[in-house]
Amino acid sequence: MKKTMTRRAFLEASAAGGAGAIFGAPLAFRAKSAVPAQVRQTPVAAGGLCLTICNHWSYIGIGWQLGIESCVLSATDAMEMADRPPHVKTCLNLDARAYEFMAEKFPEVTERLKKYLADGKIELIGGTYGQPMGTTISGESNIRQIVMGREVIRRALGYSMATFLEEEEFTHPQIPQLASLAGFQYASLAQLDTWGRAGCPRQDLNALWWKGIDGTAIPCVPKNALFGYSPDLKKLAASDDFRKLAALGKPLIFAWEEFGWESPEQPAYLTAPAKYAALEQVEFVTLKEYLDKYGAQMKETVYVPMDGWNKSLTWGLGGDQVRILDRKIDGLLLAAELFDGIAAALGYASQAENMGKAWRDLLASQSHDVGLCEYSRWQGDRMAPYDRSKTSTISPGARSVITTWMPPKNRARPSSMPR
Repeated sequence: MKKTMTRRAFLEASAAGGAGAIFGAPLAFRAKSAVPAQVRQTPVAAGGLCLTICNHWSYIGIGWQLGIESCVLSATDAMEMADRPPHVKTCLNLDARAYEFMAEKFPEVTERLKKYLADGKIELIGGTYGQPMGTTISGESNIRQIVMGREVIRRALGYSMATFLEEEEFTHPQIPQLASLAGFQYASLAQLDTWGRAGCPRQDLNALWWKGIDGTAIPCVPKNALFGYSPDLKKLAASDDFRKLAALGKPLIFAWEEFGWESPEQPAYLTAPAKYAALEQVEFVTLKEYLDKYGAQMKETVYVPMDGWNKSLTWGLGGDQVRILDRKIDGLLLAAELFDGIAAALGYASQAENMGKAWRDLLASQSHDVGLCEYSRWQGDRMAPYDRSKTSTISPGARSVITTWMPPKNRARPSSMPR
């Protein structure tokens, strides 16, 4: 029986001795890449193109407002589109909590999804517990998000995650090592720039070896010119960039979508397939399938240092309250685990179950929707207009700073204001 990856086994394997150094200097240990043999052996077919559709949604955050039913709708869109011409394949990117909760409340949908996963019509990608912005949380939380999320999905769906890719920001130089040690075979740098800009560099390649800070290399789909959010597929297929990438092997058009916003009475699967049918000589693939089939075209190994990303995250939003409290609770839970281990060794009852629940709550609070949207209820203006704030609650010093440095329509609502 295959042993489940736990945080303890993860740290022992990586010789990290504590995850606090996750963004620091290279570790002495060099993790081996978990690379299927067919990646190096399958020849690249000439002509045509591949298309992958990556559907991002979540329960933590947006699902709190729209309900777990929105996650059911998003997953149903993917399944129905697989059954309807032109029979596209979808990479589904939900947080692990969504799959877990869906299995509890909608077991019939979960059982149906298992069949599509087994048939290769849908692939689950990402796999973190709460879809956080990876470079804004601690090294410890990076590990817990990946390892715990992957395990929650395995328990809910009996499915082993293969490709690490979140739509929201979760890329940094140690991802190849973390993903490989957690059991992922593949990764991708094709992250979408949302309010929290991922800033992944463009690589004019169809596929590459993404090398981590410790030397680990993992097969990877980069962000190239054939990429976008609900892009004009025919325009991309007719572009000069497409022809250049076709000369290197089998091009992959990468389309992010967000199915789940629509009304249940007018689901996306009734209209979305038409735009995918417009392409000619197209092979619909998941990311895993693409790298399984056409990984032989990987010739280059690419290391991206931290400065290689052009990230623009939510620094300062809401006074960084969420981020500051996150680090405090992270440290508190680590200390509590150490104390509990000593207490249990002395014969006291362990509180591991309660701390496990506390970690899950913390991982949920790290959701990108919490960090990006907590103070962004006014959408286009990103922050509450200053004139909606009760200035009597703002200290004179804070009022002076806000008035001096922020344009009137973008002045922030102080954290003490009612929500």
